[in-house]
Amino acid sequence: MKAPSSWLAPLRWLLWATFASSILHYVDNVLMFEQYPEPPWINRHIVDAFWWLMTPLAWFGYRLMRNGALRAGTVMLLLYAACNLLTLGHYRYAPMDEISPRIHAFIGLEAVLAMALITLLFMLCATRNTRKAPSPPLDEKSRSALIAANIAMLLAITIHDADHIRQASEWCYTITTTLWIINVAVYLPSAGALTLSLRGSRFAAWATSTGALLIAILFAKVHLWKPTFNAWGIWNKSFIELGADWISWAILTLLVLVGIAAAMTGTWAMGRLSPIQKVDAR
Repeated sequence: MKAPSSWLAPLRWLLWATFASSILHYVDNVLMFEQYPEPPWINRHIVDAFWWLMTPLAWFGYRLMRNGALRAGTVMLLLYAACNLLTLGHYRYAPMDEISPRIHAFIGLEAVLAMALITLLFMLCATRNTRKAPSPPLDEKSRSALIAANIAMLLAITIHDADHIRQASEWCYTITTTLWIINVAVYLPSAGALTLSLRGSRFAAWATSTGALLIAILFAKVHLWKPTFNAWGIWNKSFIELGADWISWAILTLLVLVGIAAAMTGTWAMGRLSPIQKVDAR
């Protein structure tokens, strides 16, 4: 089955943009290698070789999709996007405030375009599956429950952020502009799921369950252990190391519990979407 022609043009332009952003990042990474935070085993030759290995995936993936091998092409392009997302690995080896704005810009541009590519591919798959086997629309009871779950999730995140502001004030810590911008991303999964719920989209249940569970797990990981990337300023340390008070622990617990409850609500709504096969006993 070929990808719809209406999808090929935006896919092609997005691939060109991602390709261009990877050139900017990798050329700068090779030429200014000493300025980039890297693991000790990497050198500029490995960085250069990796770009030459990953880039053909874009060409082969697009050709496969244009020629009708939609599934194989999608997998190859997802792999290409994942390779571009590896640029975020730089943040694992240095705090964000020690990295130059130029490098932030190159990393951010490549990562955003890779995420856009992944989103476009999932939308294409969803469209294909919808045409193949349409799902029933979201009923009003499920819609109301999902709206409530996502609003509760957004409120819990807001309360948690307010507590971080309180902590920063008590610890005489200044929250950087970069950290404020990064923190906005935390709201996106629940905000997106709420938008789908308000529209009655059949994908709202999946978005609610996945987004809420992801946020609950990530917040618990950051504050109970440590973040994957050193991008959270003073909160790169766990609550135990920081000596957080009972208020912060209570709010973190509330956020995790709300996340689990919202994920369960999404799962319940997904169950209601599944068609029930009725057997005629006669």
